[in-house]
Amino acid sequence: MGSGPVTGVEFDDVFDQRRNQFRPDNLPIDADIVSLTGEPTEHAEKTFVRQLALVGIGNARIRMAVRDFVRAYEQRSRWSSENLLRPGELGDYERRLVEEWERRFNVMVDDLGEDAAESEMRAQAKLIYAWVEQNARFRIRDGCDEAFVTTGSYQRALSPFLVDASSGLGEDALADESAQATSGGVHGGFVGGQV
Repeated sequence: MGSGPVTGVEFDDVFDQRRNQFRPDNLPIDADIVSLTGEPTEHAEKTFVRQLALVGIGNARIRMAVRDFVRAYEQRSRWSSENLLRPGELGDYERRLVEEWERRFNVMVDDLGEDAAESEMRAQAKLIYAWVEQNARFRIRDGCDEAFVTTGSYQRALSPFLVDASSGLGEDALADESAQATSGGVHGGFVGGQV
C-alpha cells in the first residue's frame, strides 16, 4: 500500500489475510516475529546448537536453526499469552514431532547396525537433519504453514529428548564429545544418540 488513501481492494486484501489467520484451522503469524534473526553466539550453549556442530552441520545452517528456534519460541509464546491455543494443543504437537523423528531415527539405527563407523553415523545424522530442514512440515493446525514453526519447534522438542531419553548421553558427555569432534575423535555419538 502506498502513502495515499487505502482503496477498497487493498482493505479487502488485508481484511481477508487477517480473517484467514484467525480461522479455527489456522494461527496468526506475527510480522515482527518473522523478522527475528537470533544470534548463534547467544545460543551457543543450547543442546541443539552443540549437537548440530557435533555432527558437522555448517555455520550457515546452524544460524538458520537458531533463527527458526527463536521465531518458533516467540510465536508459540505469543499464541499462549494471547490464549489462541487449545488446551493441550502444544503438547500434542510436540509429541507428534518427536514420534515422527523417532520413526526416522530408529530406521537409521537399524540400517547402521552396531558396528557403524563414525563417518557413517555423522552422514546419517546429517540426512535426518536435512529431512527436518527440508521435508518435515508438520503443521500445528492445517492452515498454519509457516516453515519456522515446525523447524524451530523441532529444535525445542527434540533437544532434551535427543540427549536424555534416546541416548542416555548427558550434558557433560556431550561437551566432551564436542571437544573430541573438533579434534576428530567422536566415539559413537551423533544427533539422537549412539548406535
